[in-house]
Amino acid sequence: MSNKKHRVILSVSLFLVILFASAAVKAADSDLKRLFTAGLDNNLEIVKLENEISTLKRNIQLNKARTDWQVNVGVNKLIVDDDSPASMNSDKVDLSANKNFVNDKINFSTNANYDFDGSEIIYGVNLNINLYPNTPSESMKNLINLNNQLNTKLKELYSKKAELVKDWLKKYLQLVKLDENIDILNQRFKIAEDDYTEIQQKAKIDEAGQQKLWEAELKLKDAEYNLTDNRQQFKQLKKALLDALQLEQDTELILNRDDSILIKLRELTEVVSIDNIDRKQVLAQIVNTSSQFAANISHNEYLKQELEWLKKEAGLEITLQNNYDSEKEFSATLNVNYNLFDSGIQDIQEENKRQEIANNEITFAQLYEQSTSRLDNIINQIELANLNLKRKQLEHDKAVDNSLIASRQYEAGAVEKEVLNNSLLSENSSLAALNGAYDNIFLNKLDILILTQPDEIIKEVTK
Repeated sequence: MSNKKHRVILSVSLFLVILFASAAVKAADSDLKRLFTAGLDNNLEIVKLENEISTLKRNIQLNKARTDWQVNVGVNKLIVDDDSPASMNSDKVDLSANKNFVNDKINFSTNANYDFDGSEIIYGVNLNINLYPNTPSESMKNLINLNNQLNTKLKELYSKKAELVKDWLKKYLQLVKLDENIDILNQRFKIAEDDYTEIQQKAKIDEAGQQKLWEAELKLKDAEYNLTDNRQQFKQLKKALLDALQLEQDTELILNRDDSILIKLRELTEVVSIDNIDRKQVLAQIVNTSSQFAANISHNEYLKQELEWLKKEAGLEITLQNNYDSEKEFSATLNVNYNLFDSGIQDIQEENKRQEIANNEITFAQLYEQSTSRLDNIINQIELANLNLKRKQLEHDKAVDNSLIASRQYEAGAVEKEVLNNSLLSENSSLAALNGAYDNIFLNKLDILILTQPDEIIKEVTK
């Protein structure tokens, strides 16, 4: 019975250990998410963009609200009565309501008032219809512009977030590489220190000359310099990253090349291939994603609409007014207006609008050319990074082979342990360089994703 109880307690204890261990791993895996979430929340450019988006959304709601039902009530109550004619019949209630329909083409309003002298309620209904031309009201034009601005700002926000994430990732991966190098350089320093101590002892008993002592001391100084230099680089880069994230300098960084965010983003970039890349298709994605293109395209479409509205407004204008009053009954009025002569104002306005459209299309062509050039540069960088990866892979394969040879020679007594240690350290150095080559390809491919689908990057980082 006692053994059974102990087994139960042991099982529960093991379960809790595994649970806490997995929670710790999860925390480590999501360290980048913690950093990036804080960075995006603290970044002033992001905060400003989000505030601008919120303002635009409120202005869109405000614009819609102004064309919706508006109901007003007014009460006039005489407080001091001096029995003068002006003060008589001054107690009354007014009620009015107003609403626009069909994109502000139809305006419906109603009103009613009642005097507290016992007379009947007077009420009326008005219906105004713009029959021709079919052009939007100023309110609708403003709504179109607000929606265009919102679309542009949202794309700008995604792109800016993705660019910041890439910049932070670049610093983070440099820190990972420096941390790996520091481990290797620390081992090299210890080997050089042990070697120098051994040569010093030999020199005391004349088993080593001054030349060997100088060589050993120079190796030690070189190892110390390289270790100190990398430590300083690490310290400066860590400060730069934490400053960029707007975090305190004592914030803990868990450096992990296999952080879950990095794994997700690497998987995302794996679909990017520059072999037989369809540049036109990629550029089409850039046009669809870029905030600059969004602003240019929406502005161009609006300018073309304005040109059409100008043409229509120069012609016939027809409105229909319908009124019903409880005292005067029903009346309807058809208003027709046509401008016979405007001294060429219409032609000049239309020509100016055509010129604006032409200039805007030139801007589009310039943006497209710049995007093409930027895409070509990224593709060239990826090609170079791929060549560098092949070179680093060969160097690593050679270093691994040299380590195997040195290990066999050491076991056979053909070489000293220093030779084996140096071979193993060279293998580790080549592995760090190989990882750096993979990082370089990853970051360059991320540049293409920033141009084509920045929202996917942000989803992976924040979800």
